[in-house]
Order: sequence, then structure tokens, then C-alpha cells
Amino acid sequence: MADPDDDLPTAETEYRKSRFTVLCHVGFLVVALVIAVGVRRAIGLPQQMLGVVIIVALLVFGRDIMRFMHLRSKVARLRAAAEKAS
Repeated sequence: MADPDDDLPTAETEYRKSRFTVLCHVGFLVVALVIAVGVRRAIGLPQQMLGVVIIVALLVFGRDIMRFMHLRSKVARLRAAAEKAS
């Protein structure tokens, strides 16, 4: 009997949702970096502030990024299994 977690259409739907979430996070990061560059130049802060923004974003969005990577490999594995079964 097939495991319900190994259902290709369900995995693809989850993958698409996860990809959209990661793309939204990237958009947010770009906006945050643009604002950080503006604030840095206006106040005269060091360039390391931009690195802090990126590190904080990776810490905050890390779970979603790891979930996206897991789903991407799961979909690839399920597609390969479906092609092999055909």
C-alpha cells in the first residue's frame, strides 16, 4: 500500500506553495536590504549592517528554506519513481 505522504500531486502542490513562500521571502529580503542601504547611508552606519540583515533573514526564514529544499528533493524522487513505474 502506498504511503499517503508519497503522493505526487500532493507533494507538487506543497512544493508550489513552498516555492511561492520562499519567493515572497526573497522579495521581502530585497526590500529590507534597500531600506537598510538607505538608512546606512543616511545615518552613516558601517557596511556590516547589511550582513546582519542577511544573517537575520536566514535565521528567520531558515525553516521555510529547508522545507522548500526537502520538498524539492521529495518531488524529484517521486517523479523518478513514477517514471520508473510507467
